[in-house]
Amino acid sequence: MEKTSKVQKIGKRWTKAGTFNSYEDADLKRCKIGENPNVQTRVRRRQAENNFTVHYREILKEEAKKKEKPPKKEKTSKKSRREKEKREKKR
Repeated sequence: MEKTSKVQKIGKRWTKAGTFNSYEDADLKRCKIGENPNVQTRVRRRQAENNFTVHYREILKEEAKKKEKPPKKEKTSKKSRREKEKREKKR
């Protein structure tokens, strides 16, 4: 049986910005950090201590480009394609 190699995820590791006693405080910090468009933020709930931790990381330029996808082409059925071809041939 062959061993599979681990897949390396693209992006940097999450950095802890702080721990807060309420979600509202953590969300304020997240919003403040999130003003920078090159940063991703998240709030994690710590179950053992019932605290909230704010994490952030920088977005790589390649990841930002991947998010911008061109619009998809409209799919058509075979039947509608055939009808369209027949109309074009008649012209």
